[in-house]
Amino acid sequence: MAEQADEAQYHEARFLALISGLAGNAMQHLGKVMNTLTGQIERNLELARETIDLLRMLREKTKGNLSDREKRSLDALLSSLQLNYVDEARADAQKAKEEPKERPPEARKEEKAGEEAVSSGGERKEEAAAEEEVVEARVSEDKPKAEQSATGEAEPDEESSAKKKRTKRGRDAK
Repeated sequence: MAEQADEAQYHEARFLALISGLAGNAMQHLGKVMNTLTGQIERNLELARETIDLLRMLREKTKGNLSDREKRSLDALLSSLQLNYVDEARADAQKAKEEPKERPPEARKEEKAGEEAVSSGGERKEEAAAEEEVVEARVSEDKPKAEQSATGEAEPDEESSAKKKRTKRGRDAK
């Protein structure tokens, strides 16, 4: 009987060491604790979230099989990690809101140049479509009238020509 008690204590200690180790890793990923290998604060909220999810899964899978001490420890670690994660995620969101205001003038100039390049890309597409229409109009003007009427390409008036161009632009836009 003493052997079983010793074994239960051993397993309890091992379980507590496991969840404490996972919690320590999550705290490192949250940037709350220095990485002992690199000596630096490293922050990766995605890995922190995955570690927290792993601990939550352990709690669900071991429900009913934990001692009171194991359950209390796991619940306390999870609560602490979740609160710290929420704080860090909110800090990131706040930083993202403030970031455009704090950018140095050089960064703003680079962004503006990038935006102009994007908008000129749209203008270039429109210019290319307009050039294509002009080329098509020239080609149809160069064809003899008899050939156009034989192929059914002749346009009886300017109104139908404009209608055809609007239809073509609509298809190009899609």
